[in-house]
Amino acid sequence: MNALTHTCHAIGCTTPCKPEQLMCRLHWSRVPGLVQPIVYAFFRKGQCDDKQPSAEWTAAAMCAVVMVALRSKLTRTEFLNGLRGWVMSVAAHFEDTK
Repeated sequence: MNALTHTCHAIGCTTPCKPEQLMCRLHWSRVPGLVQPIVYAFFRKGQCDDKQPSAEWTAAAMCAVVMVALRSKLTRTEFLNGLRGWVMSVAAHFEDTK
């Protein structure tokens, strides 16, 4: 995956960003300061290349995605559908790496 095909993981955002970045600058700034270092702590160099992020990083990333979604002006339906889609894509990814 290259930087041109990777997009922000915030629900509904399609802003391109580097594969090593979970979110675009705008959405990353909405991740609480207590959560950001947890996402960084579990990031492993090369996980974007081998497509095998740890379960810990995935949980931290999901926390960040949910926190941003809760701070956004999404409707309940947008939030639930977006979160469902994000969880399904992560689950499919882990299924592909078995």
